[in-house]
Amino acid sequence: MLNQLGIGYDSDKGIEIMEKVAKRISDSSYDESANLSIEKGTPEAWNKEDYVKGAYFKERVPEITQKKIEESGLRNLAILSIAPTGSISNVVLGYKKGNKHYIGVSSGIEPIFALFYTRRTETVGEQFFKIFHGTVEAYIDVKNLKDKMEIVNSEDDLRQVLPEFFFRTAHHVTPEMRVKIQGICQRYIDHSISSTCNLPEDIHPEIISDIYFLAWKNKLKGVTIYRDGSRYAILSVEGKETAFQRMKNQMFNVKLANNEIHSINGSSIVEQKNGKLSTVYHSLNEGLKLEDLRFNDSKINEVLTEIRPETHEVKVEEVVDENLRKCPSCEKPTLKVDNGCFACVNTECGYSKCEY
Repeated sequence: MLNQLGIGYDSDKGIEIMEKVAKRISDSSYDESANLSIEKGTPEAWNKEDYVKGAYFKERVPEITQKKIEESGLRNLAILSIAPTGSISNVVLGYKKGNKHYIGVSSGIEPIFALFYTRRTETVGEQFFKIFHGTVEAYIDVKNLKDKMEIVNSEDDLRQVLPEFFFRTAHHVTPEMRVKIQGICQRYIDHSISSTCNLPEDIHPEIISDIYFLAWKNKLKGVTIYRDGSRYAILSVEGKETAFQRMKNQMFNVKLANNEIHSINGSSIVEQKNGKLSTVYHSLNEGLKLEDLRFNDSKINEVLTEIRPETHEVKVEEVVDENLRKCPSCEKPTLKVDNGCFACVNTECGYSKCEY
């Protein structure tokens, strides 16, 4: 709707329109449920004395509808919710031009995930096709831009053709703004809203924590976080390997102050000197050394070995701790020997065996 109006999703005007729409839906829904109650009666569970004490009833339901509800009750005890509609949104008619139907709308109150994606087919030889979101495709046809789309291979190319308001997609709207918008809509939704904040793969752990606190402060009934790469690449926009992915596959065998030996990688959670939780990746990017960090409530005393995925083991010291051996499962020098038991400290392996 906002794209067809030429308005950015997270613009002041866009947020104002979303609030008006949410309020109109709430007002109309409660009024109609009250009308149905007059016609068909109230459910057996209806209790006016308890219901009129509710915050939503007192703060959001228009006074004229409140009086109608107090006199005749409500037909529905659960009225408003915004469900996850990721798949359904792809089969809804979004626009019509002549006899051509453009399928696809945004999901719930979420922005569009991506303006286009590339699909491969091997039916008539290997070919690649750009599939545009229904609203984008409609705009291309209305403005006669098909010829210009032939040279589009990336979002940067697309910015030379489409107006800026189209680019307020899931990965370009800040999580703080996503929570703010959801909070505004939540004022007029008496049950939960399904909405996902899309975060980059290398997002700092404390920012994720901040988002949940911000959601609580905005009185959200729920919020979802999706960090790129945290699951299989179902929603990937591009398949390029990132610096975070390279670091995630890099392993460090470290010896702690309590003499325990552990295998950690770029995504392992560590504690910095100021008490802040971080990852190995973020800490190294901030100029810290592994020896400046704590892992499993114990200071990292020394790095025994460093293993890079593109090479083989890179020795930091000539002498490797005698407790580390080559693991028969992952074939990395991460096998710890203790009292006749073997346990791989590689968190992605977990091999163990005891000989008594």
